[in-house]
Amino acid sequence: MSGAIEISSARQEELLREAVSRQLPLMLSYRLESGWSTSKSHFLGFDRSSGDLVGAVPSGPTHLSPHIIEGQTLGVSFRRAHRNYVFETMITGRCFYSVGREDDVPAICLLWPDAVCELQRRLYYRTPLPPNVYLPVRVSLWHPEAGHEDDARPRWGRMLNLSAGGLSLELKGADNPRWQTNTEVLCSFVAQAGSPPVELYGHMRYLDEQRDGTVRMGVQFLALETFSENRPALEQVLDLSRCFQEMAMRRRFATV
Repeated sequence: MSGAIEISSARQEELLREAVSRQLPLMLSYRLESGWSTSKSHFLGFDRSSGDLVGAVPSGPTHLSPHIIEGQTLGVSFRRAHRNYVFETMITGRCFYSVGREDDVPAICLLWPDAVCELQRRLYYRTPLPPNVYLPVRVSLWHPEAGHEDDARPRWGRMLNLSAGGLSLELKGADNPRWQTNTEVLCSFVAQAGSPPVELYGHMRYLDEQRDGTVRMGVQFLALETFSENRPALEQVLDLSRCFQEMAMRRRFATV
């Protein structure tokens, strides 16, 4: 995966053991029939019988969700010393884990990963689109049946910037969806002429009305870096970002 480095097996074991000992926070990504979801967790320890990792039962909107089940594939991300790490794993079961003097807490067992990748920071650098480039983005609700008729109507906007972490776009004032922060959305755009649209799930993080009457929307992508099945889409996002950077460089040199 471009922008990510797979660490050695020795370094992987050292990293995971340190992360477990410090009970570092985790972000879990998993797929539902309706799209992607994320939940917060943290490392608890190791399963002594199997050597699997043990994490806290996810909290947040999906607290104790029946979607977190044995055999389910998860994308896991965590931070250490300002660096992001990701791996793909599977839930091997549920358990109760002893945390010292406190009562045992509900937990999930995670299969020891085959590989852990360190994500480079440049994955998250937002690349502005060159002034002469117009790239339309279609944004719709994950669950259009849950909203009013106007809420469910897809919106079209102009992409302003892009990274592996998300994008921002500009909408006409009449197309302001007035959705709530963290609304689950699906973004799609054509990254390369003649290719099918790239579809990316995410959370809408903000809607800002501008003085000129337009509206700016920010979207944070979900599970783009953590799941192998999403890597083709990630590569297209990174290739497009690099293309914009090269266009900006050529434009800058042409004006010198």
